Amino acid sequence: MKDDDRPTVAPAGRRATRHYHVIETGIGDPVGYRDDLFKSRREAEMAARTRAEWQAAVSDLRVEALSGAGRYLITTRRGGDPGRLIEVEPCLDPACLEADNDSMC
Repeated sequence: MKDDDRPTVAPAGRRATRHYHVIETGIGDPVGYRDDLFKSRREAEMAARTRAEWQAAVSDLRVEALSGAGRYLITTRRGGDPGRLIEVEPCLDPACLEADNDSMC
């Protein structure tokens, strides 16, 4: 059974609402982390692709699409450069959608 096929049980008073995270990380750099929320997969995938293309254009880097939609590696293609990863992840945790919540899924 895939993760997306599992039923979700939300705590009383909280409905599980599918949403999507666009997560950007510097490979090997735990401090370089960004997480944005989108209500639709289409919006999230468009944002991920646009962000990857923009970063590559500004910094004269290359964008490589990875397996699966919404996954991009931004790199110089040199051996010592691990690059940055931008990817779309689905989520059902209603706590992510609360305005005062600082934690990530």
